[in-house]
Amino acid sequence: MGGSLEKWIKEWDEDYQDYRSKQDEEKEDKKEHPWRINISDRLENLKNILGISEIEKDLKDIKELILIPHQDLHRLPLHYLFNNKNWIISYLPSLQIGLNLKQKQQQLNNGERESLLSIENPREDLVFSEIESGIINTYFATIEPSITTIEDFKNAIPNHTHFHFTGHGNYIFDDPKRSALEFANYNQLTAYEISHLDFNSYELITLSACETALNGKQTINSEYVGLVSAFLKSGANCVVSTLWTVDETSSAWLMIYFYQQYCAGVTPKIALENAQTWLKDVNNQELGIWLTKLLKYGKSKKVNGDILRSIEDEINKHNERNFNSKPYEESYYWLGFIVHQL
Repeated sequence: MGGSLEKWIKEWDEDYQDYRSKQDEEKEDKKEHPWRINISDRLENLKNILGISEIEKDLKDIKELILIPHQDLHRLPLHYLFNNKNWIISYLPSLQIGLNLKQKQQQLNNGERESLLSIENPREDLVFSEIESGIINTYFATIEPSITTIEDFKNAIPNHTHFHFTGHGNYIFDDPKRSALEFANYNQLTAYEISHLDFNSYELITLSACETALNGKQTINSEYVGLVSAFLKSGANCVVSTLWTVDETSSAWLMIYFYQQYCAGVTPKIALENAQTWLKDVNNQELGIWLTKLLKYGKSKKVNGDILRSIEDEINKHNERNFNSKPYEESYYWLGFIVHQL
């Protein structure tokens, strides 16, 4: 298996790095990139290499599965490889972090999802990130006024129980502790810095940015090797994040749907699974109906007019397309989001 796995990972990495380097290309051109169009087929091959079917035979009686991937496998949506779709699957970066979470007696918010710390598109270059944040903010009774600097963010941390980030994130393959979330003026808040902050009161952190779930492979003994590990090490109860460079539009719809589920009382693990299934299966007609309801809701909450106009534009686009076509059926759009939770 070793040789086959190494070859598989080498080919995946080479194609992904090539895809990643083409950030400035038109979206339509990137849709035909080998890494992107072969995601599902390659994962099916990985499933055979890892012998997942044999592993499943020993897991017949379980209902929940926590995956702690080894080294390179941290960077892959391993839950996709399992045939039993009734399992609730989540991830942890390391066993030690899981043990820390189990032992810790958190003073959480007793299920009341009231207080949100929201970082909204600090670079001001992502239209759909603003739509995403503008809608999600309305699901909370208390939100932090617009924050763009790292200093203001650090000062606001003690006052909240939830954190949602929309904007740019990056993963440093050679030095994962330098992986970062980007704030105003291109300032970087690194995984190393995050690991030394206090997120013990946080029920949920959602990182709607590129590559926020990736973890390093230098050593499996490291307590944190990326952004997710850093947030969990600093006390957060649950982190939703991404494995690759995500599409701005589909990510906004997925995260809004996720928060609709979560704020209705669904656990993060199931809420994310429901959101991914919905995005994969929704057709243009259904998406147009959903967006119309979102628009009506946004108006009732007096959401920013520019956001409402952008939603209207999207409704018109989907109404002009083939009603039965599923715009986000491709696994690239939805499979890269994962949840880390004990």
